[in-house]
Amino acid sequence: MTNYQAISTSEAEKGEIMCPFIKMINPNTRNLWTFARDFKQNGVGWTFTLFFTFIITFLQRGWWRALLGYSPDIYKLKEVPMISHTDLYINYFPEVNRRVEDATDGDGMITLQLLVDIKKWIAEQEATKLEKLLEESNLKTLVDYKYWIAKKEGIPLNRIIDSSKIETVLVFLGAGGNTSTKKVMASSVLKFMQGERSGNAIKVDIWRVHVLYQWGGLQW
Repeated sequence: MTNYQAISTSEAEKGEIMCPFIKMINPNTRNLWTFARDFKQNGVGWTFTLFFTFIITFLQRGWWRALLGYSPDIYKLKEVPMISHTDLYINYFPEVNRRVEDATDGDGMITLQLLVDIKKWIAEQEATKLEKLLEESNLKTLVDYKYWIAKKEGIPLNRIIDSSKIETVLVFLGAGGNTSTKKVMASSVLKFMQGERSGNAIKVDIWRVHVLYQWGGLQW
């Protein structure tokens, strides 16, 4: 039987977990299966969990460790090729909080489109910062380098990549959003963005996520 190895303090810099979903669940990182199990117990479908867990582990740690069943390094999610993104809600939380409160209706609800609009604003702020970094040739992280490549290829720096769109949908679903009305409690969203439980039932599967971000009529 494979002797799986958990990510130790020496392997990962202990710091803040930037993904609100992972921060809230705080999964067991002993191996891929314990990691996925904890997500399943918190309302996330097996297919969605196993697929993304395997992909992130592969991109972080290579094919061999992914096949052996290692879990992702949850403290280094900002260094995952093709998935990491800097336009995180938590990085702009005071302004996000203000915009959510201003848009909350009489029933305490906001729309999924509002979360998309806020994401677009954050992407603009990040694009401005990255422009300055690129002008100074101050490429410190993999994410910065990815945007440098994008600029060379003529891709707008404020482009919201698929993983960032998925984050938007996960915030909505994780906070108990209604997929029919595309509305969610504002207070639940703000809690979830900080990695706190909102008290609402979470139902996340690969179909719900894909339908909302791909065919949900959202104005990205």
